[in-house]
Amino acid sequence: GLRAINEYGVDTVILDDGLQQWRLKKDLEIVTVSTSQGLGNRHMLPRGILREPLSSLKRADIFVLTKTNLAGDANNIKTTLNKINPRALIVESIHRGLGFYDIKKPVELLNPGYLKDKAVVLVSGIGDPDSFADLIVSLGVRVGLDLRFSDHHNYTLLDLEGIAVKAGHKNLGIIVTTEKDAVRLSDCPLKILEAYQVLVLRIALEITKNEKEFFARLLSLYSL
Repeated sequence: GLRAINEYGVDTVILDDGLQQWRLKKDLEIVTVSTSQGLGNRHMLPRGILREPLSSLKRADIFVLTKTNLAGDANNIKTTLNKINPRALIVESIHRGLGFYDIKKPVELLNPGYLKDKAVVLVSGIGDPDSFADLIVSLGVRVGLDLRFSDHHNYTLLDLEGIAVKAGHKNLGIIVTTEKDAVRLSDCPLKILEAYQVLVLRIALEITKNEKEFFARLLSLYSL
């Protein structure tokens, strides 16, 4: 961060998972909460999904509820967050599928209805594969096979061979993955999957509630 400021003259540093950086003074703390997962059983790892106690949410300035269009009860989560931190702004958002692109041609975006009524193989190594599958289904796509790997999975030659074999057994010719997985898959010898069409779902986060208030909070950091 200091290097970015001193050598490149930036005026803003954005941290991923910054809430856990206790020693760093931050001007704004934004916490995202997946509506599909909620707060889990409200226990920390390994008993639950939390990385810190719920009391840590008192430090947050903004809560962004994500995937409100896919699953979960946003009202219950909002009630809990308001009890823990009544001063924080609560924003609601959705994950919208913008379309698909061939993993080798990321600039050529196909429309969201391109795979409507077609059966595909899903391949993902993300923290919430259920939401990926739900979003695919919401676009009218049929999931013939759902192959799930661990979050941040680094794909190997053996993985690709296994994907190809399993897709072949199901007579499925289209493989769909996430943009997060596409980065790691692109480093693999994709010729193993040359018999299949490998598509990537491009998504965007869209704020559906309290967008104006959200940007007002951000811009207030730069007011004189």
